[in-house]
Amino acid sequence: MYCQDCGRALRGRERKDLPARVPWILAGVSLVAFSLVIALLVQRGSVERRGDMVMTGGGPGAQPGSAAGVSGGMPSAEDLATMGPTEAADRLFDRAMMEHSTNPENAARFLEMGLRAYAAVPETDMDLDRWFHVGMLLLVSGDLAGAAETADGILAREPGHLLGLALAVRAADAGGAPDVAAAHRERLAAGTARGMPDRPEYQAHADLIWGTLSESPGGNGSDDSLDR
Repeated sequence: MYCQDCGRALRGRERKDLPARVPWILAGVSLVAFSLVIALLVQRGSVERRGDMVMTGGGPGAQPGSAAGVSGGMPSAEDLATMGPTEAADRLFDRAMMEHSTNPENAARFLEMGLRAYAAVPETDMDLDRWFHVGMLLLVSGDLAGAAETADGILAREPGHLLGLALAVRAADAGGAPDVAAAHRERLAAGTARGMPDRPEYQAHADLIWGTLSESPGGNGSDDSLDR
């Protein structure tokens, strides 16, 4: 652009200095890097797909046997790379639990990936069901203190939450605290005395809840019902 009076070239619209744009650039790069790393790890650690398998995610609206609750296997690396942090974390939880029940020697990497994925989920998306997922990943990984702390956090927000109680029972059983486990198991039994409440996360994890009630005290919290 030029001045109409003297013809001198005028400066165009000033661009923002690079330092001012750095936070936005880093945020974008981090999101892309997170998606690519998760996708590559899943692709590298994937095993042969298994037939229709009930998912354990229990996200909003998910019901056992529904289209959202059944998977023909893990999504491809390309699909996972296009997911947001929340969906990717839920799918990795499903995979970690599946590996724990069917291929234990391959489970550790998916447990770690799941925990890292949930650490990247926005706080506003971390409902009690997803905190339960985190607690289960910690429990299966052997971090009993972390699992118990997560259960306490769930119950602090909703004292009668069945998944928080089930997690607390399993963590206490595995940690050799029978009195604590018995107290939580009693509350869990009271919460299911009239049947399983009609809440999506309870229905998605109904087998685990019932299994927690039917287990003998002192169990190690690593039975087959952990994957459901």
